[in-house]
Amino acid sequence: MEVHILDESHSESIVQILKNGMRKDLLTLTPYPYKGFPLFLRRLLSVSHPHNERIFIGATDDGALVGFAEWTHGHENLHLNNIYIAPAARGMKVGTALMDYGMKIARSLKVSTISLDVFAWNSKAHQWYEKLGFETVQHRYWTKQQLPQPTSTNTYVIRHLPDAIAGVESYGFGRLTVLTPTNEYGVLLLGDRLFRTSYQESVLDPVLVSALHHIDPTRELALIHSHPDWKKSPSLVSESVHMKASISDWNGKEMT
Repeated sequence: MEVHILDESHSESIVQILKNGMRKDLLTLTPYPYKGFPLFLRRLLSVSHPHNERIFIGATDDGALVGFAEWTHGHENLHLNNIYIAPAARGMKVGTALMDYGMKIARSLKVSTISLDVFAWNSKAHQWYEKLGFETVQHRYWTKQQLPQPTSTNTYVIRHLPDAIAGVESYGFGRLTVLTPTNEYGVLLLGDRLFRTSYQESVLDPVLVSALHHIDPTRELALIHSHPDWKKSPSLVSESVHMKASISDWNGKEMT
């Protein structure tokens, strides 16, 4: 087994491993199932580390991709976006090899911390990360609901709408920004049926709702919240755990 940086030739294999590894109800809340995602990924991978903040590491066995990890380099931190192993390769320490390689990159980038998110129902993975030295920072709650009716008349600003629509037409998804008097929201358009954004407060911003209605009143709304009140929401789909480890405390122990 070899572990190395991936390029555009691995895009189709990455997508297949993603689709096989993620729970189907959660997959629909991401860009991954849309028909244009392989093309988007090929273009993303055409510029690789160290020239891209997104870093894809893969494990190959006889030339076949058996697992990958996707990292994002931010300020003083390296974040693990995804790590998935092909079903036939589970139990072969592929995950450990990918994490070790990611740690080498983290040290070369001189970041102070590494972070990740793991779904709460995946207790085996959560325990593995704890053994590797990660600690829980906060819980996040994934919900999906009908877009509420607008009630606010306050002013909002929508940025990058043409780019977002072009992204939906090319890839099946696009991104825009909504500015309200109290916050700035990055909004993902998924297909023609769903908005997705992250949210910190216990009550949904009515100005954001008005802006989303302006863009497309027929879409549903997926939210990733950090406020604990959302754990009780009837629209809850899943819960994830945000974890972080200090590079200086990293122990690199393998899962036994």
